[in-house]
Amino acid sequence: MEVISLLREALETGFIVKEHASYTEYQPQLVINDKRLKTKILGSLNRELQLCESFIFSVAFLTTSGVAVLFNQLEALAQKGI
Repeated sequence: MEVISLLREALETGFIVKEHASYTEYQPQLVINDKRLKTKILGSLNRELQLCESFIFSVAFLTTSGVAVLFNQLEALAQKGI
């Protein structure tokens, strides 16, 4: 199945019919800092960037410190041509 079809299926699961079958890795998810679960947005973002072939950030706002913590990861991606 092509990626576009997989994404459509996953979006239907995530936003329309929860019971609709689709691949979990393509389903939308809320990513937050959660002390209880010991999860952080930065960790999730770094994991995804390590696996990506390309990426687009879409954010409401951006800070210098927010980019600074990603600088090494972004530089490594640039060296790979990503």
